[in-house]
Amino acid sequence: MRKVYLILILIGLASLYTAWKPGLINFGEKEAGADKLDEQKNTFVKIPTILEDSTILPQKKEPITILILGSDQRNEEAARSDSIMLTRYDPERNQMKVVSIMRDSYMNIPGYGYSKINHAYSWGGKDLMKETIEKNFGIKINHVALINFEGFTKLIDELIPEGIKVNVSPEMIKYFHWNMNPGEHNLHSQELLQYVRFRHDGNNDFGRVDRQQEVISKIKDKVMEKMQKGKGVSTMLSMIRSGKEVVETDISFPNMIEYGMNIMLHPIQDVQSLRIPVNKSFNDKMTDHAGLVLQYDEKLNKAALQQFLGTDSLADAK
Repeated sequence: MRKVYLILILIGLASLYTAWKPGLINFGEKEAGADKLDEQKNTFVKIPTILEDSTILPQKKEPITILILGSDQRNEEAARSDSIMLTRYDPERNQMKVVSIMRDSYMNIPGYGYSKINHAYSWGGKDLMKETIEKNFGIKINHVALINFEGFTKLIDELIPEGIKVNVSPEMIKYFHWNMNPGEHNLHSQELLQYVRFRHDGNNDFGRVDRQQEVISKIKDKVMEKMQKGKGVSTMLSMIRSGKEVVETDISFPNMIEYGMNIMLHPIQDVQSLRIPVNKSFNDKMTDHAGLVLQYDEKLNKAALQQFLGTDSLADAK
C-alpha cells in the first residue's frame, strides 16, 4: 500500500517542484489573462505559459524506473522493507509497468551473502537495496523512493473520499472484525490499508501482492478520471499538500518537472504487472540464518524481469 503513492506522484510531479515553497504555486510572473486563480488556496496557476515554454517541456521521452520501498520500522526496531516494488513509466507507450518483489526472496546481498531481500534494507538502507536488485537482475534503476505508510492513508482519503471498491472475503471480515457482509465494498483509509496487507488466508504474502497491484490499478483509474474531468489542478494541490510528509526520494526538482510534464502530455493508459518470483519458479526453504525463505530460479526470474521491463532497462543499456 505504501508503494502506491509514487504512481500518484508521477501524475503530479510537475506541480511538486513548487512544493519547495509551501503553499505557493507560481510558474512565472503574473501576466494579465494568463493565470487561473484557485480561490480556495488564493493561488495563481499559470497554465498557458508553462505549456508554451519550450525550455520547460520535456525534450526526451525515455522510460524511467523507480524503486519504491515501504519500510515496516516501528519505534526502535531495525527497519526492514515490508514492500518492494519497481515502477517503470514509458511515455512513448503511455504505459506503466509494476513489478512486486516478494520480500522473502532469497538472493545474494552484496557484502553479506545470501539472505532475504528485505534484509538488504536493514543492513544498508535504500542504497544497498538498489544495488542488490540491480546486480541480481541486471537492470538499471533511475531513482529510489521511501514511502511513509501512515501518511499515505490520509492522502487517499483526501484524494479519493469516495473510497476504492474491492471484493471483501469472509476471512478478511472475520480477522479484522469488520461490520459488513462479504462482497464488494468501498473501503477507506485504514480499512483499505488492512485489505492490501491481509495475509491470513491460503495465499499469504502472494495474496497481499495481488491486492496491492489491484489497488494500484484502481487508484490510477480514479486519479486519471479526476484529471480528465478538469480537476487536474485541485488533484495536484491535494497531492502536494499531503505528499511532503509521505515520500522521501532522490528525484531532483528539475526531474520532477520533466517527469510531470511527460505524464501530462502522455497520460498513463495501460498498467501491466509482474510478480517476482514468477509462477512455478520457486520453493520454500528453511535456512539457519534467515529462517523460511523463497528459493527461486535465478536465471529464469532474471530473464522474466528483463523481458517484462524491456531491453532499455538493462544495466548496460545506453
